[in-house]
Amino acid sequence: MASNMRATPTGSVEGTNNKIKVIKRVAYGFRSFANFRIRILLALPNTYIAINWKNK
Repeated sequence: MASNMRATPTGSVEGTNNKIKVIKRVAYGFRSFANFRIRILLALPNTYIAINWKNK
């Protein structure tokens, strides 16, 4: 019920998840999780995750 009280668009979140899933499928040969994470951050430069990662 609480989720229906606000009309928040979920398109951007679904788009981000879709990009991560595509990278995950293509990233079969990555040697480490760090490389996989860097690839995601490069693909999504203006997201909340990437912005917070740059500030650390």
